[in-house]
Amino acid sequence: MRRLRGAGQKKFTGDGLKTRLPVMGNLLSSAHSLPGVLAAIMIGRMLNHRLRGDGFFRYVYAGLILIGGVLILQAVSGVN
Repeated sequence: MRRLRGAGQKKFTGDGLKTRLPVMGNLLSSAHSLPGVLAAIMIGRMLNHRLRGDGFFRYVYAGLILIGGVLILQAVSGVN
């Protein structure tokens, strides 16, 4: 049976879940991505104030649909 994995998911064995290594790896990855998250928040706020009406939400929904499509294609094709 083939296991489908999407972007950002890792495959851990049963023993790997009992150790601290996956938890520390997740914390380090989260800390490493924090500057990008803060920059994205600031850019999103700036765009939200500049675009009038529903323009901002159209871009957000288009981005979510695009990302969802990419994730579905990755899961179906088995690409990590």
